[in-house]
This record gives sequence, structure tokens and C-alpha cells, in this order.
Amino acid sequence: MLEDLGRLKRLDDQLHRVDARGLSDVEKLDLSILRLAVLRARWTHESEERWRRNPMFYADALDVSLYLRRDFKPLRERVADMTAILRWAPDVFAAGRENLGTVLPRPFVETGIDVARGTAAFLENDVLRTARSCGDPAVLGAFEVANSVAAKECRAFAAWLEKERLPQADASFALGRERFARMLRAEAVHASPEAILAAGQRELASERARFEAAAREIDASRPASAVFKAIQRDHPTA
Repeated sequence: MLEDLGRLKRLDDQLHRVDARGLSDVEKLDLSILRLAVLRARWTHESEERWRRNPMFYADALDVSLYLRRDFKPLRERVADMTAILRWAPDVFAAGRENLGTVLPRPFVETGIDVARGTAAFLENDVLRTARSCGDPAVLGAFEVANSVAAKECRAFAAWLEKERLPQADASFALGRERFARMLRAEAVHASPEAILAAGQRELASERARFEAAAREIDASRPASAVFKAIQRDHPTA
């Protein structure tokens, strides 16, 4: 992580030393996009700290669904690519156990457990079923070994989270004002957190008024929440 952060800082410095005066409008836009991308990546490392605070950082690392959804190369080659990724499973989860803090936000831990178990089931069912149609026994054999290990590692990580981190988890998921402000700047949003909150509250009040007005049109004799629950029972069949 420190190596990645150092690389991002060097890239950030290089991009800010680029003289934009001689660039075309398109090139200036590209430069701006690159600067923001690096700033957001730095924010992820320095402020969000997913690698230290969020088990999903590791549970998501073995998501190979793209290789099933996109037919960008022959299936045999995509299966080989998935094998190369899944072989990293033991190292990924070992890093998670080493890097994650002792006290983590409860929503992150609970979701991390669900994601890890869901990934294991996905690998054992959908991914394996698709891989078996690749038509190359050698490629499939290597994949099955890596896939089996990866699924077991996912389940072991979920069990570790449940035993070692969930009992001590708390509600400390909020970023706080300063980290939230840095996130806004990384998204090229220059409004303050207070301005964002005020805008959100105005929009909430507006939407609540529209919600209540719509409910009165349907049934003025009942509260809006009761009308909403009632219309949920009236929906098409599958």
C-alpha cells in the first residue's frame, strides 16, 4: 500500500507540473480527468483507507464476473485469466487478516461476510459451470484447482471476520467532515459539506411534499406511509 501511495504522489506531482498553456481543449480535459483520477485514488488510500477499515476491499478482490459477462476473447483464454486471478486468493486474504484493524465498522464487517460467502457460492456454481464449457481439459483442470482453493479461502475469511472482527465491531463507518470534504474535491465538487447537506435537506423536503401529495390523490383518508404500503401489494406477477 505504501508503495502504491508513493507512486500516486509522484504521478500527482508530475501531472501538476504539466504546463497546460500549450494544450488543446481536448488535451486540457484529458489532463483534468487524469488529475482527478489520481486525486481520487490518493483519497482512497489516505482517507478512506479501505485496505485497513473495510473487509470488502479483500472480499471483492476475487470478483471474476467480468470474464463471464463480456465475451472479449475466447472462453478458454478467459478461463485461464480467471485461474491467474484466483491463484492469488491465499495471499489476498492473508493480507486482509494482517492489515485490517481490530475494531471495524459493523456494516462493513457484516457486508464483507456476505460478500465473501456469496463469492464462494458464485465460484462454486456459476463460474465453474461456465468454465466447464471451455473445451480445453488442461485449462479447465488448472482452473478447477485454483477455483476450489479460492472458494475455501473466501469461506475461511468470512468465518474469520465472524469470529475475530464482528464481536468487536462498532458504528464508526462515518468519514467525518474533513475526509468527506477531501472526497468532494476529488470529485471536482467545490461546495462545502455544509452546502451539500443543506441542498440534500431541501431536496428531501421537496420529495416528501411530492410523496404526500401523490398519496392524497390515491387515498386522502390515510397517512402517506400507509398508502405506500398498500400500493406495494398491487403489482404485476412475475
